[in-house]
Amino acid sequence: MSKVITMKLMADRIQFDSATAMAVARYHGETGHVSGLIVAVGPKWVRFIPVEASGGAGLRVKRVPTASAHRFKPLLYHGEPYPVRRAARKLRKCAKLWGATLEARRYIKEALE
Repeated sequence: MSKVITMKLMADRIQFDSATAMAVARYHGETGHVSGLIVAVGPKWVRFIPVEASGGAGLRVKRVPTASAHRFKPLLYHGEPYPVRRAARKLRKCAKLWGATLEARRYIKEALE
């Protein structure tokens, strides 16, 4: 089992997988809650692939300011953090149905390796 790095995002703890440095979380945005994959966390932006076809454009990587990282909540699966590989497989299926940007496809492929 891989070692898990715990990164504190405001009040909640989201566990990032050390092999991929990604995590599955729920984000409360302007239109409501959406689940997705956090693919990168930087000093200014959190890169997030939501499971939604935004405006018919398919899957795309959204940038969320790190200042609003308190809107992310951990997503659980049977009481444990949701597996990144499982979420990546679901995102790959969504990408085949709706399409995806090249950046989103690259991150999904990276999560599956």
